[in-house]
Amino acid sequence: SIIASIKAVRADMVIRLCSRIPVVNPERITEALSDALSEYSGIWFITHFNHAAELTDRSVAAVGRLIKRGIPVMNQTVLLREVNDDLERLKDLFQTLLQHGVKPYYLFQGDLAAGTSHLRVPLNEALELTSQLKNEISGMAMPRFAVDLPGGGGKITLPSQSHPIKESGDFYIIKGLDNEEYRYPAN
Repeated sequence: SIIASIKAVRADMVIRLCSRIPVVNPERITEALSDALSEYSGIWFITHFNHAAELTDRSVAAVGRLIKRGIPVMNQTVLLREVNDDLERLKDLFQTLLQHGVKPYYLFQGDLAAGTSHLRVPLNEALELTSQLKNEISGMAMPRFAVDLPGGGGKITLPSQSHPIKESGDFYIIKGLDNEEYRYPAN
């Protein structure tokens, strides 16, 4: 297997398996697959649930098969306009994930990919929403809010003293991982 090949070279390597399979085809997370993954130390499974409605009995059972075998499961959510961009929906999602043993890990600002602007929540609204969320749910249920800066600025978490934000017209100026300034659209 691919994992066995990687572990043969670097037994200490942590491997992150990121997938929407538990959402779109939960039957793929079989008992046999879960058993096979549990044979390796350092495997983390990262799901991609974006709305509590995606946490069906079947998807929860799939995640449960992994957790039952000691495989840590975390979740990455993309903040999507008119899908999960309000306080109650995010609270419901993150608290429900945690109730099923899945740690909410990241809440991502939508990428600046062509054709996706209609799904992206303006950055100021996203920051306000995450601020409200911190006051409404436990720290265990609160994911990190992350933005992937354009032009190679890296994935950063906000708000952050290391990555201050300045408004500049239609853009925000944000310091990247390399300490350079990057322009991020306000809308």
